[in-house]
Amino acid sequence: MSGISSEFENQLSKVQSLCEEHNVPVRNLRRYEFVPDELEEEHQILKELAEKDEEVHHILGNEIVRGVSLDPDRVQKFYRWDIAVERRDDIVPETYPEVLEEEDQNLIEVPSNANFNKDGFEYQDHYLIFAAPIVSNFHFTTYLLNNNHEDVQLKMLFSLDQLGLPETTRQMLLFEHWDGPESLQRIRESDGITHVSSHGGQTYGDGFYDKTEFLFEQRDDQWILHIEETLPIKGTMLDLSTSYRGRNIDYYTRYLHAITNEDLTECYHLDGAIREYPSRDAFLERHRQQFTEDNIFKDLCDRYKVFKLDSESGAIPDYQRVAGLFFKYNPYVIEFFDGESDWTREVEEFRNRHFEIGFDVHDDI
Repeated sequence: MSGISSEFENQLSKVQSLCEEHNVPVRNLRRYEFVPDELEEEHQILKELAEKDEEVHHILGNEIVRGVSLDPDRVQKFYRWDIAVERRDDIVPETYPEVLEEEDQNLIEVPSNANFNKDGFEYQDHYLIFAAPIVSNFHFTTYLLNNNHEDVQLKMLFSLDQLGLPETTRQMLLFEHWDGPESLQRIRESDGITHVSSHGGQTYGDGFYDKTEFLFEQRDDQWILHIEETLPIKGTMLDLSTSYRGRNIDYYTRYLHAITNEDLTECYHLDGAIREYPSRDAFLERHRQQFTEDNIFKDLCDRYKVFKLDSESGAIPDYQRVAGLFFKYNPYVIEFFDGESDWTREVEEFRNRHFEIGFDVHDDI
C-alpha cells in the first residue's frame, strides 16, 4: 500500500508475528478476547499509528490478516456467537473417538434434553459446533433444537475441528427475522399424482437461473416432497461456494426431502442437504433443466446431509415452518405454500438486488 510509513509497516509486522507465535485469530483483536498482554499492547500501538491515516484505519483488520498464517495443528481459541471454542484439525474425534462411530451420514443425534445455543449443542464435557453450511442459519438451528422432543429423532451436522467450552456461554440477541410457511393448502387440494412447480425466473451472468423447484410425488397413501434451490444466499456478498467437513465445494444447491401423509397434515421424515455439482458446466446444466418425476438429478450431483428428523410414534411438528427456515432468504418456498405477500415481495426484491450486484461485480463467474 503506497504512502504507508516504515514505522507502521514495522509495527504491522510485529503484530502479525505475535498472532502467529501465539496462534491467535485476528478476529480476537476486536475485543481482545483470548489475546496475550504483549499482543494487545502492540496492537494498541498499531491502531494509534493507523488512526493518523484514515484510509489505513478503516482496513486495518484486513491488512493484519494478509500477513498472518495460523497453524491448524495448534489450538486456536476464539468466541463464536454464544460460546467460545477451541479449534484444531480433528479435535473432536481425537477428544471423543466414539463420535465417528455414532455418526449417520456425518450427522449425530441430538438428545432432546441437551443444552444448546445458537452455535451448537452439549456433548459430554463440551459443545459440538454446527458445521457449514448451517452454522450461520441461527433461526433454523435454534428452531429445530427448541422443538426437539422425545417423539422425534433429530440429527445434525457438526464440525470436526471445533469444541465449545461450556463455561464461556453467553446469549447474543438476534435482530434479523425470518419465518417459514404456515400452510400446504395448495398441494393438499390438488388431485395430481405428481405436482411440479418452479418459482423465481431471474437469469444472471452466463446462464445462472435463480429458481426454486418443487416436486411432489404421491405414492400409495404418502406424498414425497423434493425442493431444490439453485442459487442459495448465505451472506451479503455473492458466493457460489460453500464447505463441507473442511472441503471446499465450488457449486452447490440447497435441497430438502420430506415424507408426509396423504393430506399433507403430518410429516414423518424430513432431511435437508446440499447438493454438490462437480463443475460449472454441470451446475449450469442443472439450471437449464427442471424437476421431473424420473429425473431429480441424482446422477448429476452428490448429496451431503446437514440435518435429519424422523418420527415413528407421531408427526414432526411444524415441518413446513422448518422448510421455510432451512431455505433462508428464499421467498418462493413461502409463496408456493401460502401465496404472495408484502413480506415475500420485499424478500424477493432483496434477493434480486443481491444477485444483480453480485454477478455484476463478479463478471468473470
